[in-house]
Amino acid sequence: EAVVRDTYADEHGTPHTFFLRPLAGTPWLLATALPTSLIAATNTGILKTLAAIQLPLVLLLVAIMVLALGKLMGRLGLLQRNIESLSAGDADLTRRIPVHGKDEVDAVAGAVNGFIGYLQRLIGEVGDATDRIDIGLKQLHGQAQQNGAILARHASETDQAVTAITEMSATSDSVARSASDTAALTQA
Repeated sequence: EAVVRDTYADEHGTPHTFFLRPLAGTPWLLATALPTSLIAATNTGILKTLAAIQLPLVLLLVAIMVLALGKLMGRLGLLQRNIESLSAGDADLTRRIPVHGKDEVDAVAGAVNGFIGYLQRLIGEVGDATDRIDIGLKQLHGQAQQNGAILARHASETDQAVTAITEMSATSDSVARSASDTAALTQA
C-alpha cells in the first residue's frame, strides 16, 4: 500500500505534512494533512519513549553478553588447562575432559576426548606389539644358544673325525711301510 507524502504551508504560513493513501478495492485516495510541528512533537515523544525502553535493554544485553563471554572464556580456559595437562610428559590418557552440553566448546572437548582415546588405543597396541617382539627376541635368543651348542658339538665331532682320519692315515702309511719292508725282506 503506497503512501505519498509531501509538505506545504497553509495561509498562515504554518507548515503541514500532506499524506495520500489509496483505499483498497476502490479508485479513491484518502488525503490527510497534519501540522508538521504536531508530527515532529509526536515523533520526539515516540523517540523518547523508544530511547527509554531501548537504553535499559541495550545495557541489559551488554551485561548478559559480558556474563556469557566471561563464562565462555572460563570454559575455554578450563579446556586449555586440560589440554595442557594432557600434553605434559606424564599425561594420564585415562582422564577425559568433561562435556556438559552441545555447544562448540563441548564439541571441541569431545573431539579432544576422541583423540585421547585414539592415542590410548594406539599406545596400548604399541605396548602389546613391544611385548610380542620381546617374547620373540627371547625365543630367538634361546634358539641361537641351542644352535650354538649344536654347532659346538658338531665342531667337536668333526675334530674327532679329522683326528681319527689323520690317525688312520698315519696307521695306513705305517702298514704300507711295513708291507713294503716285508715284501723287501721276502725278496731278499
